[in-house]
Amino acid sequence: MLLVADKVNKTYTKQGKIIYANKNISFQLNKGEILGILGPNGAGKTTLIKQIVNLLMPDSGKIIYKGEDIIKNPRILMGSISILLEGFRNIYPYLTGEANLLYFAYLNGVCSRRAKERATALLKDMGLYDFRNMYSFEYSSGMNKKLSIATCLINEPEVVILDEPTSGLDVVAVEDLINFIKEISNLGKTFIIVSHDMRFIEKVTRRVIYIKDGEICLDGDTSQIKNYRGVKEVIVSTENTEGLVEFLRNNSIDFQSKGNVIVIKLNIMENKELFLNIISNYNILNVEKSESDFEKLFKEILKK
Repeated sequence: MLLVADKVNKTYTKQGKIIYANKNISFQLNKGEILGILGPNGAGKTTLIKQIVNLLMPDSGKIIYKGEDIIKNPRILMGSISILLEGFRNIYPYLTGEANLLYFAYLNGVCSRRAKERATALLKDMGLYDFRNMYSFEYSSGMNKKLSIATCLINEPEVVILDEPTSGLDVVAVEDLINFIKEISNLGKTFIIVSHDMRFIEKVTRRVIYIKDGEICLDGDTSQIKNYRGVKEVIVSTENTEGLVEFLRNNSIDFQSKGNVIVIKLNIMENKELFLNIISNYNILNVEKSESDFEKLFKEILKK
């Protein structure tokens, strides 16, 4: 087990009242895993990741990294865990993109030759190589975000923690980041990602934790959540044969007409008899599973 949080508690006092930022937080993380941490604003997500990297100390409980208590032995984290908090706090505006990476490599004790190799590779991976000699204050917000992520990877840490990594990125950049994270996680890199971007979380993570009011109220595999309801909604394509449209309207079934093809979206759990009627009496061209809405599924699970 690479990382273990064991009954971590963190409280603050506000107007004489004790508020739990984290309450009995416990989870385990394996090498190569991509963990998503979700939750509303103020749920305690950032407080948790700050404790994982020893920027905050828990009031009680333990955080164990490679079998070592990080409070008793904080040096075990050096060079092993990188964190990018929301914003561009680790970017120096009057350094070029390449100089920023070389500076962070120097701070982490990476030898100059290896630092140059890593900087070149990361700039290419992030689509920033052609802009490597520009000052970072000349970069767009999306370019700065990608440069910030690159600084977290320059020393080849074992665990990378990213807080809202997609903010400021366009759709293409988000897709590139998804592919990049998946690729390097397959090489053994471990990620903890805090994000409100459900589409990003769905595509990149293998497991999600949902925190509310400082407590974990859900911990499960992303694939299991996506398949939570099983095959309920299907899309049926049929020929526009006589009587079909009237049948659908009489039964208040939504459909679309595309030339001589009728496309029907149907919940087969709620409309089993109607579904059987359609496939038995009309000329079916295709039946496929309707893509689940990850965010809706997630909300449905949380309600239960």
